[in-house]
Amino acid sequence: MKLLCGDELGQLKLIELKKGIDASNPESEAPRIQRFGTLDKKNGVLFFCENENYVYVVRKNATIECWDLKKEPPVLVSLWQLDEKLIENASIVSFQYAHGWLMIALSSGTILFRNPELGQVRKIMVSSPLSCATLHPRIAGVVAIGGEENDVSIYTCNPSCTSSIDLSTLWEPSKVVRLFQGKNVKNNALDLRVRVWVTGIVFTEELFNAIDGKSEDDSAPAFHFATITHYGQLRFYYTKQARRPVYSTDISTSELNHVGILPSVNMLYFSDKRAQVIVFDPIKKKTVGRFQGVKGSASSIHNLNDLVAIVGLDRHLRVYDVHRNHLANAYVKVMPTSVLLLNDRDEEVIKEEEEKRVAKEEEEDIWRNMEQLDDKEEKKDDRKTKKQKRS
Repeated sequence: MKLLCGDELGQLKLIELKKGIDASNPESEAPRIQRFGTLDKKNGVLFFCENENYVYVVRKNATIECWDLKKEPPVLVSLWQLDEKLIENASIVSFQYAHGWLMIALSSGTILFRNPELGQVRKIMVSSPLSCATLHPRIAGVVAIGGEENDVSIYTCNPSCTSSIDLSTLWEPSKVVRLFQGKNVKNNALDLRVRVWVTGIVFTEELFNAIDGKSEDDSAPAFHFATITHYGQLRFYYTKQARRPVYSTDISTSELNHVGILPSVNMLYFSDKRAQVIVFDPIKKKTVGRFQGVKGSASSIHNLNDLVAIVGLDRHLRVYDVHRNHLANAYVKVMPTSVLLLNDRDEEVIKEEEEKRVAKEEEEDIWRNMEQLDDKEEKKDDRKTKKQKRS
């Protein structure tokens, strides 16, 4: 398994882990760690995101770096510095890549979009303050946002939710409209208003085997998504049915964060401030388990296929499968702030498969050459027999 880990001192680490590596066991094999980047606490790593070719890193000083990790050593391809005025009284709360655009969401309600290939930069303003923002993974031009006393909203520059939209025209400020504005749950048993503080949003159409977007009629687009809150609540929404959540439950007595989905098992995951990383079944509407062994509050979680990587306050990187079985862990010394799974298979297995593939190709070449020789010999024999008949 290959992972990228960023820390509070700004250093990047490429980590190769084999299944069974255990940092708590002195006899265990050590992971391979390649460090690059300069040490500077002002340039601490905040978030990672990636596309097919590059990994993007956003830092505390609002610098965005583009790295090519396929080269050895990794190469810094480009660097982009945000306007310092934007982060004077705001912080970066979300950083994602989808449909050819990078999204940088600020707590002030400013969302910047940058197309790395075209170099285009666009800025939109949404309701503030923000604690989270997420792009729709399938429908281009859709973003959901939320924050403290700022209930979940969906904005779009693609109101028809068409898949044929020209991606280079996305996020023009004049075309951005609010499609949906969430409504708070009803007052509690004491008839007191329930406080609002959205800390995470994830689109869930994949979990419910549904299709978000606009149907053939003229009704408004429909979206399935879930939110988590600062007060430990998990809520599910279906915008076609109601502005209020269709289901809401109290999960924890502490703040929830780092929500995501596990598509291979149709589950939802999120963490709280009490070192719990929880797995929730959205169909049965119940908690099915927790990732055991996490000692400190999670600072970043990432899922790739059947693997889940978790880093946190205990300065350990832990890797699990989606069934919550612990596979490996490594101690990374400096407080990790972000993690990205780059490859879900052991390097040795990949090398063995590559060697087998090369050996098979060589064997096929040998047989192919032998067949060509046999064909030539047969042709020679035919020529000889023809000459003998003539004589």
